Amino acid sequence: MGEKREVKDIHSMGFFDLAKGLGMIIIILGHSYNMAFAEPGVHPAMAEGRSVIFGKAVPLLSGAGSVLGAGVVAMFFMISGYSFFKRKPKKCLSMQTKLLLKPYAVTGSAVIVSKLIISLLRRRSFLEHGAAFIPTYLFGTSLDSGGKIFGLPAESISILWFILSLFEVWVTYNLIVRIKSARTRHILVVCSVIAGYFMSLAPFAWPFMLPQSMVVLGYFHVGHLCREHKVFERKLPQWLPILAGSVASFCLLFGSVNIAYSYWGLGLVEVAGTIALGFLLMLGYVKKLGTVPDTKLTSFISAVGFSSIWIVCIHGYEMCVFPWYILIGLLMPHKFLAFLVVAILRSVMIWCVYMAIMWVRKKTQRKKKIVLE
Repeated sequence: MGEKREVKDIHSMGFFDLAKGLGMIIIILGHSYNMAFAEPGVHPAMAEGRSVIFGKAVPLLSGAGSVLGAGVVAMFFMISGYSFFKRKPKKCLSMQTKLLLKPYAVTGSAVIVSKLIISLLRRRSFLEHGAAFIPTYLFGTSLDSGGKIFGLPAESISILWFILSLFEVWVTYNLIVRIKSARTRHILVVCSVIAGYFMSLAPFAWPFMLPQSMVVLGYFHVGHLCREHKVFERKLPQWLPILAGSVASFCLLFGSVNIAYSYWGLGLVEVAGTIALGFLLMLGYVKKLGTVPDTKLTSFISAVGFSSIWIVCIHGYEMCVFPWYILIGLLMPHKFLAFLVVAILRSVMIWCVYMAIMWVRKKTQRKKKIVLE
């Protein structure tokens, strides 16, 4: 158990599973914390802190948790970019549809069906308590109750924005890398990030998480450049981590981020800060945790990372369907206790549902194999 992990090469499949697992755990804990410590009447995009740039008087580090969370998300996309490989456009679209768009559609359908069943059981109108999730998942929106897309009431796809954006970025980037000029590729990505930020300022909802995906393209590109230039396999100039650390520290001190809602407290500076933080987290993992001893704990966390897409889907489902607010209300005013109970219960539930899904898949595949034989 004390030996080094089998996967040692940075280019090997599974090298970043531990990083993704740690990231998923941080995200689940963060979402549970936000539920317990949320301020009544505060928009989710601003719940984790206030923007200094808009003149709100807040203590330092009030939005540090949201910035750290955004950095973890940025690292996820950078890891995906690091593992990117070019395919024919049709093949890429087919693969990502199967790997990402299909789980997104299945999860969205499960949420809508569950909302319908709950409405029937509670004898209330589905049109008022659930129907809004149809345009929500159809158009991929992150809105509060009362928000509208193309005139239709819509809600938030919650953490599933990650899967939808990842699908769009994979397909888009697969087209961009076909451009021979590296300079042109860089310019296109930079323009995409800037355009995505300014689109987020529009006073209406964009479909399919377009502003978010355009910003995420920058994270993905940075990850791919790290692999292309073997950034983690050579000694870096001292100014690079210092510069990245300075930008990240400034944003941790004064910023507040919610990528899902396209909320950037410090504007484009915050976008740069999440890029810097994501890069530093990835660099720190490669240098410090990439070859940690293989224990039961690290194996479990790596398994979480390996199954991150499934876990994102289950987490997205329970966030929309499970009435955690009732449990939190019962435990108030003990906020920390509420956070702890919700975090433990939802983590256990997510893992149990995941194991059940894997068991069903295994049984189904075994039956198919017997039929074929």
